[in-house]
Amino acid sequence: MKTVAMAMFEDKKYPKLKEREEQENKISTRNRIKNLKFDMEEFMQKFPEPVKFFEDDNRKMNENYSKHVDIQIRNDFPQLKGKYIKKILDKHNHHYTTTRKDIQADVADAQLRNQRKKMKSKPRTKTVNLPEDPDEFFYYEILYCEHEPLIKDHLEEKERFLQLQRKQAKENGELFECGCCFDDECMFEEMSVCAEGHLFCKECIRRSSEVIIGDGKTKFPCLLDSCTEEFPVSVLQQILPTNMFSILLRRLQEEEIKQAGIPDLVSCPFCSFATIMSDEDKVFKCMNPECLKESCRLCKEPNHVPYRCDEVEKQGETNMRTFIENKLTEAMLRTCHECGKRFMKEVGCNMMTCVCGAHMCYVCREPGIGYDHFSGDNCNEDSMKKLHLKEMKEAAVAAKEKYLHDHPECAEIDLKFDPIKLVEEFAAAQEEDEDEEYDEDDDDDDDDDDDDDDDDDDDDDDDDDDMDDYER
Repeated sequence: MKTVAMAMFEDKKYPKLKEREEQENKISTRNRIKNLKFDMEEFMQKFPEPVKFFEDDNRKMNENYSKHVDIQIRNDFPQLKGKYIKKILDKHNHHYTTTRKDIQADVADAQLRNQRKKMKSKPRTKTVNLPEDPDEFFYYEILYCEHEPLIKDHLEEKERFLQLQRKQAKENGELFECGCCFDDECMFEEMSVCAEGHLFCKECIRRSSEVIIGDGKTKFPCLLDSCTEEFPVSVLQQILPTNMFSILLRRLQEEEIKQAGIPDLVSCPFCSFATIMSDEDKVFKCMNPECLKESCRLCKEPNHVPYRCDEVEKQGETNMRTFIENKLTEAMLRTCHECGKRFMKEVGCNMMTCVCGAHMCYVCREPGIGYDHFSGDNCNEDSMKKLHLKEMKEAAVAAKEKYLHDHPECAEIDLKFDPIKLVEEFAAAQEEDEDEEYDEDDDDDDDDDDDDDDDDDDDDDDDDDDMDDYER
């Protein structure tokens, strides 16, 4: 037992409280997401405009969500060809609801016209499991799709009730005007007030509040320029979506802590947790059970001990570097125009033959060629190192320009590990190696010449000895 304990201590493989809490939180979150239950009131609070929200293809979603969608769509339609499914997914930016509806309509139409080009001869029988790390938004979208008729009926009933209320209010002269958009047919239930009592429709308050939260501010002034009062938090709680209001609460807590002016108070850069620390402590260890991250007090980045802050990449640098590196890899890889298989070579003929039988030129990548493509000096490059280095240089420069064009806020970033510089250094090292090989060849030639001279001298000495013998 002692031996095992010592081995675990030396290898640092013993169970740690932080790791156990992280694992428990992860399991708890995973179970909660995978077992979401549909509740109309709760769902409408989270998604006040569900139809508009879930059927918007332009919403930016994370990679994990896209993985969930790709797998779920293939499980939903096992009879369809993968190429067709990918086409529809790309069309809708890998959004589940719109992709599913498009495929359902297309399949129904194809069956009516007896077209089976999109169908597999044998449907997939094996269901693929969704990713281990669940995407919460995806599971809410599944709930929306499963209960869409019920949700739309609820919205229609709600709209009919509002129209009836509005009609009665108009007949009774009980409609109000919004002080912002000047809509004069607002019911009292659709209105709210600032601390001074100025009336505005809830939609105007919601929009202005979301803009303020997006700007990172915590003050919500009245929408009248002449008023100096603000909207109370209780009003915002009734108007804002629950996820937006939770962000606001966290910001307000952080602001109150900062205004308290507590000496040596340090906040976690990843959540709202704060604690008092001495100046000697350089690493902030968050004790929030939902966070538990360690960060550097100086640069607010994840803990990077024993490296200095200036020796560690910031997130913006990492994003740019990895983008360029991915483009470098793509520049060296060739893709078969028939089957999509990717490959690269170091030696051999420049006319490539894929396993599927397709031909292409390795140098210019032209598909469907024959040996006549290489007539004269066309595409006869024999040094793959030079070819790949040239492609890498061009790809690196183009990738950096594209990234900065798409992310102008990163223009001032100076990469600590710049792929362009690394490629240039590698190219220079390759040239030095070639020069050394050339010098070694010259030295070998000189040595051969010296050996020949020595042989000539030996021959002359032998001739002199023969003459002496002849004279004697």
